[in-house]
Formats: sequence, C-alpha cells, structure tokens
Amino acid sequence: MDKISQFVLKRRIYIILFSVFLTLIMVSGAIQVETTFDMNDFLPEGNESMKLWMDIEEIFPYSSETQEYILIEGNVATIDTLIGIDKTYKNFEDDIYVTKDPFGNPK
Repeated sequence: MDKISQFVLKRRIYIILFSVFLTLIMVSGAIQVETTFDMNDFLPEGNESMKLWMDIEEIFPYSSETQEYILIEGNVATIDTLIGIDKTYKNFEDDIYVTKDPFGNPK
C-alpha cells in the first residue's frame, strides 16, 4: 500500500488528467448509444396476422388498438345529435370487432 500511495501522490496531476481524458472518451461513447425501442422488433416475421396488422398500421397511421375518436362536425348541441351518438354507442356493444373494456363496454 505504501508503494501505491507514493506512486499516486507523486503523479496525481497525471492521474487526474488521465481520469478526465478517460471520462471524456466514455461520455462521447455513451452519447452515440442508440436508445430507441420499437415493439415491432419483437414481433414474429412472416406471420399473416402480423402482416395484416402492419398493413392496417400503414393505411391508418393514427389508429390504435385501445381507443378511437369520432369527429362530429356541425351543430352538435341538438337532441338529434345526442340521440345519434347514443344509438351509435349502443350499436358498438354487440359488435365483435369493437374492443371492449373489462366491464364489457366499448372503448
């Protein structure tokens, strides 16, 4: 221990400069590390259902599997509009292609 401590005390400037240099090299390497994550990398290739899913994702880029939005334009503050919204929502209840929450309600 005595020899190591004497070595460090005599060359402390060189050790500090080497540590700074090594830190700069490590930081420059860490900046270049790619940190993106794509769920598609984990999906099986060549699967027909995955191909269909990718096609839907490409054709409808803003769609999601959990919730969709319907834009209603015009005067929406009418009884007829509210009745139409209610009928549409009720039509979704027995549709097998509409995602449902854990309570069975359409998302």
